[in-house]
Amino acid sequence: MKLLARILPLLAAVADSGVVVSSAQESSFQPMYCNLPLLDVATLSCVPFSSMNYDTSSKVEIECGTCVIMDILQNQLVLEGGLDVVGKLVFPSSRQSLKIITPFIFVQGEFIVEQLIQKTVPQLDKLLEFHFVGTDDVIFVPHHNQTYDKCSHNNGGCNQSKKPFIVAGGKVDIQGMHEDCHTWSRLKSVDDA
Repeated sequence: MKLLARILPLLAAVADSGVVVSSAQESSFQPMYCNLPLLDVATLSCVPFSSMNYDTSSKVEIECGTCVIMDILQNQLVLEGGLDVVGKLVFPSSRQSLKIITPFIFVQGEFIVEQLIQKTVPQLDKLLEFHFVGTDDVIFVPHHNQTYDKCSHNNGGCNQSKKPFIVAGGKVDIQGMHEDCHTWSRLKSVDDA
């Protein structure tokens, strides 16, 4: 039933061409038809980032309909041309520490950071950091299946200023704290007096 509830709105908004054409499309970005197969893709069936041979000096695009799992083992990944997640990118619970340096991140698909397996905080060997760099304005050009006219690929995109993290029709799911960890403090514990 959960899957059906997620698929029905997408199916209602899909034309034969595979372009999302709902009436809400006129005023906002929408999930894309080409990502429907990814709704229930298990992390195990995702392709390793390291096997994709991305040119990190250019924009790295996770293609629509593709699930990629971040498996980089070095401490730092420099994405000089930025990151555009049109498909699905998963940072697994088994990840190593990683600092990603990039001028921008666009999420048109799914961007998932899974919760760590161990319940201890912090886990210095599993830190995930994003450092946004650059002094130039960034132009966001949406995927051709996005038809939001005010920021379409036909109109040359939209200026997003410097160092943007943009979610346009996509979804960000960050599961930072293990569900069994307490994330609150008693008021007496935070009293400065």
